[in-house]
Amino acid sequence: MNFASMWCVRIPLAAILAPRVGLYGVWIAMCVELCFRGILFTTRLKRERWMRVFDEH
Repeated sequence: MNFASMWCVRIPLAAILAPRVGLYGVWIAMCVELCFRGILFTTRLKRERWMRVFDEH
């Protein structure tokens, strides 16, 4: 999930924002991607599907 969110969100967004806003655009892209990644991890945690894998062993 880290790899995918970085390559699918952070890098394209930074490429779009950097020429327009400069270094601030890169920082904005990083913040947006970290929030997106947090939402992904929180969603995965709330589903509790990962707990079933450990219960089987």
